[in-house]
Amino acid sequence: MDDRARWEPLVDADWIRRDGFVVVKDVFSHDEVESMRAALLAVRDREHEAGLALPFDADMPANVRVNGDLPGKGELRRFDYLVFDPRIISCARQALGDALLYFGDSTFQTGEGERGFHRDNADRDDRSGPDWKGDDYSLVRIGVYLQDHAMHSGGLQVKVGSHLASEPRRTPTVRLPCAKGDIAIWNLRITHSGNFVRPRGLDVCLPPSIEGRIPRFLRVPEERERVAVFLTYGLAGDRHTDHYIDWQRSRAECVSHWEHSGTGAYLEALAESRGVQLSRPIPSYGARSRSRERLCEVA
Repeated sequence: MDDRARWEPLVDADWIRRDGFVVVKDVFSHDEVESMRAALLAVRDREHEAGLALPFDADMPANVRVNGDLPGKGELRRFDYLVFDPRIISCARQALGDALLYFGDSTFQTGEGERGFHRDNADRDDRSGPDWKGDDYSLVRIGVYLQDHAMHSGGLQVKVGSHLASEPRRTPTVRLPCAKGDIAIWNLRITHSGNFVRPRGLDVCLPPSIEGRIPRFLRVPEERERVAVFLTYGLAGDRHTDHYIDWQRSRAECVSHWEHSGTGAYLEALAESRGVQLSRPIPSYGARSRSRERLCEVA
């Protein structure tokens, strides 16, 4: 048996349905976190040198994002590309159900990124759209933060219960207390903002517009350079998942991401062994992945 599957994290699905998020403690060991950080930073540096990193945001020059999904990065094979790690899969399955679907929506970024409350679902700006029909929304994002945010800045804050209504409403804002080795799971409809700033001496959540104005000497600093991984899962054959994928097909950045994503027999077999269905949403999926299959197949 895979040693990583001996311990199965427990996810409170009722909590996710009610509040829209949950933090799962101690999913990864500290040694695993250090190894994953090193591998992801190596991918970042390689892709940046090759001109494959996404353009810098002028307002956040330290933030680096790479194009293509994690299974397209051969250096991550020993971690099952995180997408297929048995503990991550167990958490996603507990949150959603057994018919788990992965459709190429995974990525990571490094450095301080942008702030601002937003939603990630397709109908984020359409309050009468299909996303808001019923309360059985079936897409979650899993955040793996490879440094401490329980005591430091740089993590995620969310508006509790905001996934239940399309209309903005007053709900409490909380910072997710992700320590090293924890993961966070949230409903794609929830209102959230990344890269929170923890002010020195004040245990309050501030609006992102104010956070960015706080002088550095008044902030609790990040523990170290932020490395954040984001994995998205849906349910096969589900109307919300299908709608989200259709919406992504209309976005040029999503098409480019899919074209730079991983394919190959090894990935197909790995997904099957973990009970995850794969979707390749466009005919050109993986077409620009620079021999990713060869990277993935190397023993």
